[in-house]
Amino acid sequence: MRTSRPDPKVAEKHGITVKELNDIYYDMFAFIKEKIVALDLLNVSEEEFNKIKASFSIPNIGKLGTNYKRVKHFQEKLKKYGRNKVKENQADVHVNSDNC
Repeated sequence: MRTSRPDPKVAEKHGITVKELNDIYYDMFAFIKEKIVALDLLNVSEEEFNKIKASFSIPNIGKLGTNYKRVKHFQEKLKKYGRNKVKENQADVHVNSDNC
């Protein structure tokens, strides 16, 4: 799997350090995480979930979002294993929701 990282040439082009470029790039994902956590998606019904507009469009990456089936999958994991165990298993985040 290819990991997206900011190109150091961009930092050079705009006269900033690579660290500043990385901070700018990763702040975008921190912002998205903050907004999603604030929605508290793990405690909503399907009807409530469908009313929420919780997707983000990121240039050169695409639209980020989720579906109710995926949220239910994580609710079950949290009930079964607890929050700490689910956080430890980061690979689980990338499971295709069709396989849930």
